[in-house]
Amino acid sequence: MRQTPKLLFTSCTDDDLGPCANVMPACACGQFLLLDRWGSPLIGEDKMFHPDSIEMINGAERWDLRIEDSLVFFDYGLLTSNKEYYLYLSSSVQDTIQGSITSQPGECFIIKNISDFTYSGARVTTDDNKIVVIKI
Repeated sequence: MRQTPKLLFTSCTDDDLGPCANVMPACACGQFLLLDRWGSPLIGEDKMFHPDSIEMINGAERWDLRIEDSLVFFDYGLLTSNKEYYLYLSSSVQDTIQGSITSQPGECFIIKNISDFTYSGARVTTDDNKIVVIKI
């Protein structure tokens, strides 16, 4: 005797999920700008480092980076605090990144921020999760 599979569907309303039902979590997105000693961007279509060659890697982990107008956008919420990551600017240029990420409870989600950031061993200041590095 052949049995017919049975499917069970459940649903919930927004009321079941509470006040955070329609709130999207904010992206823990940082902006990274790499400049030469004269203040000119080094990343761009016609710059020293082409956007297509840039990757951020730690072992088997790779991050999706978005590059617009020389700014590199990355999700620092995926980073592990005080772990070293490699930023490949080209096939021959590799730098290291390390950051301390703080977490605090928000109304609906945990809010993460960059509290400390180093680029190739040098401490870099951050301003509202925007990082500007002068590469010498």
